[in-house]
Amino acid sequence: MQLLGKDSLIRSVKVMNKVQWVGILKASGTDALAMRQRHIEFELDLPQAHTDFLESLGISTHEIQEIKAWAKPPGG
Repeated sequence: MQLLGKDSLIRSVKVMNKVQWVGILKASGTDALAMRQRHIEFELDLPQAHTDFLESLGISTHEIQEIKAWAKPPGG
């Protein structure tokens, strides 16, 4: 039996949701532009980890695709 892998229990555990995470970032002084830039950098450096993180927050597949698209060049 494989405990760790693509569909592991670790990935399915929701520790925090999107609203909570955004609240923490805003409370620390992060504005929407800075949040967007962090997503872009995360996507460019570690695209699969970025996807895993967004999924862990309970973000929908459609919204994840929109967020990941921010890192693509215009027309790309």
